[in-house]
Amino acid sequence: MIRIEKAGGYQLKITGQKQGVNKKGGVWILFDAVDTQSMEETKLMFGLANKENDSKKAFEIKTKIWSEFVKNCGVDKQERPLDEILDDLMGKEVKCVLRLKEKVIFGKEDDKPMIVNNIEYYYSVSMDKQMQTNPDKLFTRLNDWENNFYEEKFKAWEKKNGGGNTADEDDEFEVPKVSADPDDGLPF
Repeated sequence: MIRIEKAGGYQLKITGQKQGVNKKGGVWILFDAVDTQSMEETKLMFGLANKENDSKKAFEIKTKIWSEFVKNCGVDKQERPLDEILDDLMGKEVKCVLRLKEKVIFGKEDDKPMIVNNIEYYYSVSMDKQMQTNPDKLFTRLNDWENNFYEEKFKAWEKKNGGGNTADEDDEFEVPKVSADPDDGLPF
């Protein structure tokens, strides 16, 4: 299995899906997809809108992203149960733009916070439309809130695990002296 690792435009075929519920009660859908030209695989994640837990703006954005994806796949979602829509999406092809996005994750074994680059769904167009990609929007860094979140979690992890610099800013350190003597016994 070769994974798509580069941001850009792809013609994807939906090959599988699973769904679940996050900690806040929101439904998520994870599609397996394959690029019909290179046969590289990827995953497309969608968080469905949830009136109880999403802000009005988040609800609108999630609804728009999901509706456009389903429509661009050629599936009608009007007044239909989610399971029927998901069944109809299987095997469909759609042109998608994928981007690289920095993301904070936590190590499975040690819970260490890390920043990784993740390929994610950005937007789609139907198969009969021309896809436009803007290279300036194909990589997204952590925003200020996410960066602060990472730094706080990493400092807490270091403190808990004894890693990193545990000294206070006011502590003074003695700088070791470096010898310039060619006969100091060093091998270089």
